Amino acid sequence: MWTRGRVPVPSDEGVAWMVPIGRREFLAVKELSEAPDESMQVEFEWKWTPNDTGTALRRAVASANVFFDQTRTGRSSCRQSDDGWQCQLGMWAPVDALGEFRP
Repeated sequence: MWTRGRVPVPSDEGVAWMVPIGRREFLAVKELSEAPDESMQVEFEWKWTPNDTGTALRRAVASANVFFDQTRTGRSSCRQSDDGWQCQLGMWAPVDALGEFRP
């Protein structure tokens, strides 16, 4: 779904459209470490997987391939419960690490 918003200040570019071009795909766990509060800190790899719009973008704009092919790192805090492990992902990475594609 496309969403319409304002370009953040101090820009004077006006209206911006955000168009979903993919989804996050989990790739692998890189590291597990125990935290002082007895939770497990998980570092993992992920990448953007294109949806139909992203696939069309890959065909039309060569630099889109770099965006989709880049492996990124995420972190999570996990705790064991009666139902198994429960992880709080929140965001998979800081906003600036998610990547922004501008052709």
